[in-house]
Amino acid sequence: MMKTIKWLFTVLTAVVLAGCSESKEELTEPQVTGIPFQTEEDGRWSMLSPTGEIIFEEEFEKQPMLAYEDRFFAEEDNGLYALYTAEDSPEKLADGFSYCHHFINGKAVVSKPGEYIQIIDTEGKVIRVLDEVRGKEIDRVYVEDDGMLRFETTDHYWGLLDADGDLLLEPEYGVMWYQDGTLLTNPMEERQFYYRHIPENMTDHIMNTQGEETGTIKGHKHITTKILTGGQYLACYLANQDVKKSFGLFDLEGKTVIKPSKKINNITLSRNEEFIFQKGDSYGLMNTSGDIILAPEYDKLWFWGDDLMLAGEEDDDEIIGTLIDKEGKPAGNEEFLMDHAIDFPRLGNKHALVQLADGNWVLANRDGSLVKDLPDMVNTSTWTRVEDYVQNCHVEPDHIADELNITAEGVDGLTVYMTPQQFVNAKQEPLTDWIYEKAREQDEEGKMVEELLEITPITSPDYYNHYDATDSEKDINLEKNIDGLVCYITPYFRKGMVKEVGDDYEFINKPIDNIECYIPNRGKAKGHLQRLYTALDKKIRPFGRVLAESNGYLCIFTNKVLIELRKDTNGKAVSLYYTPVYAGEEPNTNYIRSQAQDRANVVEDCPLVVEE
Repeated sequence: MMKTIKWLFTVLTAVVLAGCSESKEELTEPQVTGIPFQTEEDGRWSMLSPTGEIIFEEEFEKQPMLAYEDRFFAEEDNGLYALYTAEDSPEKLADGFSYCHHFINGKAVVSKPGEYIQIIDTEGKVIRVLDEVRGKEIDRVYVEDDGMLRFETTDHYWGLLDADGDLLLEPEYGVMWYQDGTLLTNPMEERQFYYRHIPENMTDHIMNTQGEETGTIKGHKHITTKILTGGQYLACYLANQDVKKSFGLFDLEGKTVIKPSKKINNITLSRNEEFIFQKGDSYGLMNTSGDIILAPEYDKLWFWGDDLMLAGEEDDDEIIGTLIDKEGKPAGNEEFLMDHAIDFPRLGNKHALVQLADGNWVLANRDGSLVKDLPDMVNTSTWTRVEDYVQNCHVEPDHIADELNITAEGVDGLTVYMTPQQFVNAKQEPLTDWIYEKAREQDEEGKMVEELLEITPITSPDYYNHYDATDSEKDINLEKNIDGLVCYITPYFRKGMVKEVGDDYEFINKPIDNIECYIPNRGKAKGHLQRLYTALDKKIRPFGRVLAESNGYLCIFTNKVLIELRKDTNGKAVSLYYTPVYAGEEPNTNYIRSQAQDRANVVEDCPLVVEE
């Protein structure tokens, strides 16, 4: 299935360069109406219109997002985001958002701590709540450039909503990707291969938004990397290739348009039946008929409108771009840094926001000349959202605490008295979830060959023989997903968990040293650490006597086990920590006292606090 490809133009491809397709007139290109900028480093933020007029000056201390439809979001001191009007004196229309996405056709998708995902209008009013679809709770929503909403449920099924939040495709897919009206989907039974990076075991189903399948791409033959802009073609390479991939072009029936070839090692950007391709480390331009327009002899290429290209040459780790026409002839005198920018379609097709070779930002015309009388812009913002997705932030902390199965000796079925063998037996199902690794080497003729190795490191005694209790990379993190909220449960083992017996190994009955249940302040837990802390407090407090307590720390002693409830002093997580105390031992009171004192002033778990 599709793989994430990291290009130099990360922001250009992910945020800016989804060009408008002439063959799909119903799709609209979101228009930037305000560009945040600074006139001096660490100065306050102002905003510029796409035609070069000042909208407001030095209004914000923290970096605002790009304005769309004369609306933008900006971070406030509490770490949440507020909605403002893009005008001379920006008016705050709504606030308290933990996730937000820019406006498309009068709608934006947002969420607040403690609430489900919502669609709001340009006044900040809620017009739709996205809570459940067919009895499945929506976990996150990805907003596409035409306003379509690709969503994942808390049990990891994917579906599609239209811009109003009405259901188009049922949540029944294991993987889903979208571009300009075209989808690639895979059934749930193939999801495991996607996350294990084994696309050879998958079949990509090409679909339209009505759920009609138009074709397939068989993963054992070709690996799909992307749907090209316009949604008419797929970029694929031959299967079983790791180095110097042979790319080609396929249509929506899964038929070959351009046969995969060693002459095309990657396909990056596309526009108007043309695409930029890579041959080795160099870039060129080709059309969908397979004709080479520009030979692959540039360090980087970028579309400049419809008629020109920005061609880059590497210079001291920076790529400096100059304009050329599609015959390769120079077409302008300015030099630009080929990095983050806003392309013509996002700015009304008149100007592009680019960075000069000296580092300053400017608006440039389609012929490459610069817009005059602009303020000095040392920094600009191409930021459009908090994350790639909008997260459902509805959490019921007491339910989370119940589902963790917290006892006086451990959590989620683990206890501090378990031996490694008992641990493996108790967690047999999740621990036998196999993964593939590829071993690559040269054969006698120098040809690269590979072998797929099926391994289960956690259930193998050999794993414990090499286990180092001081090496965090060897930690066994068991992910427990509770309604979309992920907890990481880690048993910390002692060194020397197995002994060698002849040609085999066997476990030594030394119990677990510690158990930690760690809930990071991200995803669905974001902004809920205080509420989760309170729910966990209620669970462990009855187990024993309190040895220490502060705003961010609680230590309970059961006469057998020390149970600590901690909030990170940096507000990044809340965790439970179990330590066995054996006969004749006493709890380390100096350690406990220091932990309580360190957290004595942790009143808030982080800026994103949901009050009780």
